[in-house]
Amino acid sequence: MKVSKILKAVSFVIAVIAVYFFVQVSTNGDGVEGDVEALNSAVAGFISFTNILLYLTAIIIIVFVVLDIVKHPAKLKKSLIGLGIFVALYFVAYALAGDGEVVTSDKVIKAGSDLSKKVSTGIIFSAILGVIAFGGFIVDSVKSLIK
Repeated sequence: MKVSKILKAVSFVIAVIAVYFFVQVSTNGDGVEGDVEALNSAVAGFISFTNILLYLTAIIIIVFVVLDIVKHPAKLKKSLIGLGIFVALYFVAYALAGDGEVVTSDKVIKAGSDLSKKVSTGIIFSAILGVIAFGGFIVDSVKSLIK
């Protein structure tokens, strides 16, 4: 059996399970008080299913990355350079992030300085990566127009 057929079968099984959980969540969300426990049960099952898929995907990715590095050790240098640049950009975002507390108009603290720093770092890091991606898109478009 070809790998593509196996992947199609696995995708079909995952889709059927996802549809099952979708129907369970959709039919139990009528707002009736007795349905709250059924809805919580359906949502808990769906969350467990997605967690399992997330962990399996992470394991598969790690295995294939390690196998690729073992097969092609020359790629390791490029990978480590890319990872180093990625980490350096993260530290730049961390240095630029503000750490002020988030306070409402009633002077209630909604987020402390630690959480504010983490969120700001994530937003700035995403913006930096977005600018880099957009710049790469523009450079690639200009190169293709010149050719």
